[in-house]
Amino acid sequence: MITRIEIDGFKSFLDFQLDVPPFLALVGPNSSGKSNLFDALQYVRHAALRDEDPLLASRRGRPHELFHRVRKGTGVTRFDLRAHTLTQLGEGLLPNLYEAGAELGEDGLPESAEVRWSPPKDILNRLSPWMRDKYGDAVLELVRAAQLLPEEDVDAWRLSRRVVESEVGTWRLHQPDPDRLRGWSSAADHGPLRADGSNLASVLGRLSSRGAIEELLVDLVALIPDIAGIEPILDDRRQEWTFDVLVDGQGAIPSTLLSDGTLRVIALLAALHDPDHAGVLLIEEIENGLHPSRLAELLRRIQGRVTDLDDPECVNRPLRQVILTTHSPVVVSELYRLRPDALVFLDTAVRVDPEKDRISRVTVAKPVKSEAVLSLRRRRGEHRDRRLPIDLRPRQDDRRAARAGERLPPALRPQRPQGTGQGGPGRAGLGNAHTRDRAGAGSGDRGVAPRGRGRVAPVERERPRTAARPPSGRREDRGPQENTRRGGAAPRKTRS
Repeated sequence: MITRIEIDGFKSFLDFQLDVPPFLALVGPNSSGKSNLFDALQYVRHAALRDEDPLLASRRGRPHELFHRVRKGTGVTRFDLRAHTLTQLGEGLLPNLYEAGAELGEDGLPESAEVRWSPPKDILNRLSPWMRDKYGDAVLELVRAAQLLPEEDVDAWRLSRRVVESEVGTWRLHQPDPDRLRGWSSAADHGPLRADGSNLASVLGRLSSRGAIEELLVDLVALIPDIAGIEPILDDRRQEWTFDVLVDGQGAIPSTLLSDGTLRVIALLAALHDPDHAGVLLIEEIENGLHPSRLAELLRRIQGRVTDLDDPECVNRPLRQVILTTHSPVVVSELYRLRPDALVFLDTAVRVDPEKDRISRVTVAKPVKSEAVLSLRRRRGEHRDRRLPIDLRPRQDDRRAARAGERLPPALRPQRPQGTGQGGPGRAGLGNAHTRDRAGAGSGDRGVAPRGRGRVAPVERERPRTAARPPSGRREDRGPQENTRRGGAAPRKTRS
C-alpha cells in the first residue's frame, strides 16, 4: 500500500509531494499530470523488481523524454522518485521507502539509477499507536525468515527481495481492452488480472473455484440489475476458460456478445474481489463504459473493498488500495459528499525559479478536504458557534426561529428601546421581528400580534362609526340619474 509519493524532475513534476490514502481519486483537466503520476509509480515498480529496464519499459515516452521539460533556463538532468509504502508481513505492517531515478550522462544518454530500499526516517513518529505494535510484529517476521535461511545466504539482499516482491509486485495498472476481455484464456494462468484484462476468463474461473464469485455477483447486480449470474466455462480439451452472463429474459449470453461497458464492469469487480491478489489498483478513467447513474454506486462498492487504516483489524485481511483518475463530475460530486479526503485536484501552473533562471509548467496538487469540511459546516451552520461551549451554542431550532421571525428565548433575545424602530417614535418597532410588541406602543396606534408560525399580521383597532360607510375600494349603489350626473353612463334598459 502506497502512503506517500515524492517526484522531482520526472515529466511534469518538480518537487511534487502527495500523501496517498487507501482510496484516492485524481481529478483534473487534460494534460494535468494524472497519467504521469501512474507512469512514475510504474517506473518505481520496474526498477524495484528489475524485471526490465525501467527507462525502456515506460508505456509513454522515450527514455530521454521522461525528464522534466523547461521553456527557459537550465534543463533537468536528473529525476528522483520516492514511494513510501506499508507492506503486510504476516500479522505485521512494515513501512518502506523505495527510491529510484535516472540521470543524463555526459553523452546525453539517460542511465537509470540503482533502486534503494530502506525504512523511512523517524518511522515510529509517523505511525499511529496500533501501527507501532504491528511494526514490531513485522520485524519479528523478518527475523524468523532470516533464521530459516542458511547462514551463507543470510544477507540483506535475500530479505529485501522478499519485501520488494510482496509490495511493488502488487501494483497493477487497470486499462482493460474490451476486445481482449472477450477472449479465451489458459487454465494454467493463476495470476492477477492483467492490465488489458486478457485473462479475465481465467480469473473468473479461479474465483468460482474459490467461492468468491458470489460476492462479485452481489456488486454486479447492484450496478447492472438485469444480470442474474456469471457462469465460467472450462474447455477440458483446450484447457481454456470462457464465461457466459445470465440475463433476465434472455438466458445465457456468451462473452463475445456482451457490451463493452458490461465487460469493463465485470473486469473491475474481478480485480477488486480477487482474494489471492490484493494490493494497489491503478484505474484510468473509471467512468468509461458505465452509465453516469451507476457511478455513485460503483464508488460506494469500491469504498467497501479498500482497506481502512483506522481499523486495527485491517491487518487480518489483505491490504487493498485503489487510485483512480476521472473527468466525471458525478465522481467528484459523490466523493465530495461521502469522502472528501479521497479527492485531489491536479492542475498545472507556470513555475519561475530565479536561482536557476528556469521557467517551466509543473503539476500541482490541490486537496479539497479542508474546503469540503468547511463547506459542510457552513451548510449546517456549525461555523458560527464552533468556538463556544456546547451548552452555550444556540440550537438549530433557535436559528430556524430567528430566520422565520419567531420570538427567541429571553436569554438569547436582543434588547431594543421601547417605542423606537422603523415605525418612528410613538409606534412599536416593526423592523425587527424579535422585538415587536403584542399590545402596541400607545393609544390609537396599531399593535402587532403573531398569526400562525413565524408570521406577524397587523391588528386593526375598532373605530367609532359615525355614519354608514361603504367598504373601501367600492362605490355605493346609486340611481341612474346620480350615476349620469357624476359622469357615469346610464344603465341600459332590458326587455322583460
